[in-house]
Amino acid sequence: MEIIQRFFPKETDKEEFKYLFLQLFIPILLFAAARWLYFTYSRLSEAAYFSESISLELIKDYKLLLVFAIINLPLLMYYRELSWKQEKLDRSIKFFLLVISFVIGWSGATYDFNLYFNQGHNIDRIIILIFPFLILLHPLFVSPFIVISIALTSQFEYPLHLLSWTDKKLLYYCLILFNVYLYSKLYFKKDYRNYLILVLILIGCNYFYAAIAKIILNWLFHDQLQNLFVASYLNGWLAFIDKRYIIEAAAFIGKFNFIFLLSTLIIELSSIVMLKSRNICISALILFSLLHTGIFLLSGILFWKWITMDLTVACVVYSLTRDQREYIFSGKVFVLTIFFIIISIPFFKPVRLGWYDTRLNEIYTFEAVGESGKIYDLHSNFFSPYDLPFSQNRFYFLSDENLLVRTYGSTENYEIFRKTKGIENKEELEELEKEKGRNYYDGKKTKILRDFLHIYFSNLNSRGSKVSMLSKLAPPKHILTFPAGDKYDPDDKIRIVNVVLKKIIYRDNKLIDLSDKKVLSVPVEEQRR
Repeated sequence: MEIIQRFFPKETDKEEFKYLFLQLFIPILLFAAARWLYFTYSRLSEAAYFSESISLELIKDYKLLLVFAIINLPLLMYYRELSWKQEKLDRSIKFFLLVISFVIGWSGATYDFNLYFNQGHNIDRIIILIFPFLILLHPLFVSPFIVISIALTSQFEYPLHLLSWTDKKLLYYCLILFNVYLYSKLYFKKDYRNYLILVLILIGCNYFYAAIAKIILNWLFHDQLQNLFVASYLNGWLAFIDKRYIIEAAAFIGKFNFIFLLSTLIIELSSIVMLKSRNICISALILFSLLHTGIFLLSGILFWKWITMDLTVACVVYSLTRDQREYIFSGKVFVLTIFFIIISIPFFKPVRLGWYDTRLNEIYTFEAVGESGKIYDLHSNFFSPYDLPFSQNRFYFLSDENLLVRTYGSTENYEIFRKTKGIENKEELEELEKEKGRNYYDGKKTKILRDFLHIYFSNLNSRGSKVSMLSKLAPPKHILTFPAGDKYDPDDKIRIVNVVLKKIIYRDNKLIDLSDKKVLSVPVEEQRR
């Protein structure tokens, strides 16, 4: 209690502290249950996505309807009390929810035609664009939007089950947190200032956990960001630039490596004191955005959704009235938020963002052979709307051999990180693979990928294009890549797709090819019906 008394005004009552604790803790507990229910039951079966309308499939899913009723029926009974009020904070939260839902809806409405399911789901694209504006009419429209947007995005989990939610999960969590906060609002008769505190705890928890993951690895004193830059280039980022300029840029990055690492860690750790004052809060949110901008320049990985969220929250915080600022950035809230940022990790499930960037890269490249006999190198964004799994290059199951590193040459094993520095040739690589490597081969997953590639390119040959109704208006990709060779000619029907595993080491300011092995070849004969 001495720490609490140090930050609290003398007149602060312990009962008030306990009351605030409950107002924050109950929504966090409800969030954990709602998150699991939404992400479990909003996902449809693979067969459902072959239907022309995902929305109709959702309506037919009685389990989902039951879950939706369990979460929202009590709220529907009090829909009048939950209507938006003509208060400044209500308008600010409406603005925040509009931005968050529109970002999700924009991505969900403008993806390329799904060549695996051979469906455009055009009705669902329109619906998901309408919902953000319905949320402006009433808060309860948040819940059906969560359902349909998760369902729409989940189609990309099939059939490979390699989809990552990291770039968008935090936005969904803000919406789910709002949905369950409505119960707290009803019970405690409060406005949305506690919801804003919860959003800041959620954001802080994610950045703080990323910092802790790095501290555990002693990342600050070991990682080498120039390796990440080179790995990103090998995976397609800035592929149009001659590699000698990339090597020069990597050497420059290496000179300032420690400064970059230290800056990253300080920015992420600043999340723990976000609610000390309004100025610190806004500064931290802007620094998070600048950090993501730096990551993009370094790797082509663009967390534009997180940037948008951070800057929108900064605008909401800036717009607070004096009374609201004094409440949100009070001593008791500051102490509680530090506590909740730490203990809410199991509830908010932040992604562990900590690893070493090694000199070694094991990259699965895809090449297509056209009817003309011409070979096209297919960069990962070519596979949109499945570009994210291909950009992350997690096809280890194709190789019946020991592998050392994962996406972009990363590892959490310090010994592997240290020993890959000394690799000079193929023989030394094979020796280390025997000692420290792991075999991920999976025949079942290999067959699934084979079938996927056959269906994808059969439908591409038949359709001639991946362009959908709105795909020309699509936002930036999460991971940007560029073609390294000739641009694919859609008139040259694809007849074979090859997957090649390349192992490349970056050392002594050179890129050394250690291995080049075809691991899969898929004939594309005709459209599968």
